[in-house]
Amino acid sequence: MPSGGGSEIEPEGTLANVIGVVLAAGESRRFGRAKLGEHLAGQSVLARSVGLMVRHDRVDQCLLVVRSKHDPAVRSLLRDAPQPACITGGESRAHSCLAALEHLQNSGAAAEDIVLIHDAARALASPELVSACIDALREARAAVPVLPLADTVVMLDAPDGRLAPGPSRSLLHTSQTPQAFRLGVILEAYRRAGADLDNTDEATLLMRTMPDEAIAAVAGEVTNCKLTQPEDLAVMCALIEQLENKDP
Repeated sequence: MPSGGGSEIEPEGTLANVIGVVLAAGESRRFGRAKLGEHLAGQSVLARSVGLMVRHDRVDQCLLVVRSKHDPAVRSLLRDAPQPACITGGESRAHSCLAALEHLQNSGAAAEDIVLIHDAARALASPELVSACIDALREARAAVPVLPLADTVVMLDAPDGRLAPGPSRSLLHTSQTPQAFRLGVILEAYRRAGADLDNTDEATLLMRTMPDEAIAAVAGEVTNCKLTQPEDLAVMCALIEQLENKDP
């Protein structure tokens, strides 16, 4: 895998392709059943997440990474137009993402192309958030949407179960997707990681393997929640209704 760590930030005005990568190869273990075929206000979770990328006027192409192309939600999606390109993922989220990045590289994508890596379970991310992540790569080579943490954090001092003070809440944020990277940079992070692919997202991997690489923080969205448990469906349906009834 060629190194991409030495590339420069693209000057404003220089054209680069923008590629949306939708990760949909998970097992839905915490949900208890295949969740991407669940419907939110008439559309499947998967269709909403893919639609965010394929309909965005600044995204040039979309690559969908799935566990099986025979999954009913995937088959239904691929019958519709516009269709994303589709590949089979790996044994973990990180392996699926790496498969997507190597597929893009082998298909001729350039090191300075922008990849937007998005969890299919975050079906309510907005087009404005996608644009903000793209814009952030004018000044950096990686960008992640984040939200300030609302709750107080404490640490559990095992094994006796005592509580200990946690870090200051003002320093803590939760990260979301889509996460934006120059293709060469995130490929280099994976190259440095080697077989150590226990990361839960690409920003974590980049911070671990390339700690000097600046990651721009983009304002996340409260509505950009992740479908993890069955009870999240009702919350997301209510958010969709709220968003659709919002005054323009």
